[in-house]
Amino acid sequence: TEVAGIKHVYEFAAGLGGPIVKDKVWFYAANMWQGSGEYSPGVYFNATQHTSFFYTADRTQRKYTTYDIRDHSGRLTWQATAKQKVAFLTSWQYSCLCFKLSGGVDANRSPEASLDQRGTPVINQVTWQYPATNRLLFEGGTTFFRDASKQGLVGGAKAGDIAKEELATGFKWGARMEAVGAGNDYGETRYLRYPYRASVSYVTGSHAFKTGTIGRLANSRVASGPERVGIVPYRLQVRNGVPAQITMFATPYLEQVRAHEFGFFVQDQWTLSKLTLNGGVRLDMLGSSTPEVEGEAGLFRSAATYPADNPGWIGKDISPRIGAAYDLFGNGKTAIKTSLGRYITFTGA
Repeated sequence: TEVAGIKHVYEFAAGLGGPIVKDKVWFYAANMWQGSGEYSPGVYFNATQHTSFFYTADRTQRKYTTYDIRDHSGRLTWQATAKQKVAFLTSWQYSCLCFKLSGGVDANRSPEASLDQRGTPVINQVTWQYPATNRLLFEGGTTFFRDASKQGLVGGAKAGDIAKEELATGFKWGARMEAVGAGNDYGETRYLRYPYRASVSYVTGSHAFKTGTIGRLANSRVASGPERVGIVPYRLQVRNGVPAQITMFATPYLEQVRAHEFGFFVQDQWTLSKLTLNGGVRLDMLGSSTPEVEGEAGLFRSAATYPADNPGWIGKDISPRIGAAYDLFGNGKTAIKTSLGRYITFTGA
């Protein structure tokens, strides 16, 4: 009898930039406030969250999902020498995905069975460019990226509340407990990324040669939150109001992973009149490890120490590539192209 409706939509943005030192240092700053909210069709807050086992719709409060973002970014460019330029970028962000749901507004879940996810991403970046001659170019850069978030109680839920699901309809209420891990339970996540790159390009009249490296260090940590300390979370499933199944989860939960992705490439493009040939080869390597973890004691398990695991480089791939393009009429408008290469899929933490 209802459809999803807009709760609010807004966006404000402002930017300012200019020189700090003439022909030497420039800046640019940008700020953005953005948000949106949407009502769920036919779902309301639970009027009997702590007074009844069952869900009772509070018709005065419609359920909704909001997504609010703040972004404050700045860039500083420095002409260090006549040929060398260095750029610095920083971005501080805040996001709130309130009443977090898989894929957006969920019409089959009470508000207290959702999550309040608040994140604070940070990006810091530095890049360097140096055209040594009119044929030789050096480039490099690195980035620090941190994405930390907390998934907390919402919709009147309290620590120790029981997650419930009606199997006949799939409707969920009471609390959030899908599984242990990020996005499924109350907890904290932190992802650190350190991508880097460096390259050398040498361009002549007929050749465009380039070689370099590109990689990424990664570190992730996923842990259950303080809402799970001293209690055993479980999900109770009922069928037509009659208890049918109970699932208990061993908490507290902690997961840590480290990874290093490394790539090295060499490529060249050779132009012979109407024919352009290009070829290259790339080496990709993936390393992964887990540090030693101290597992806290829970009701169904004792404290334990899990040893570190460092298998080294677990993946190595060499990928060649060749290609050709022929300017059919010599006017740059019609070309026949062909290529053959080996490609790998992305993996990593």
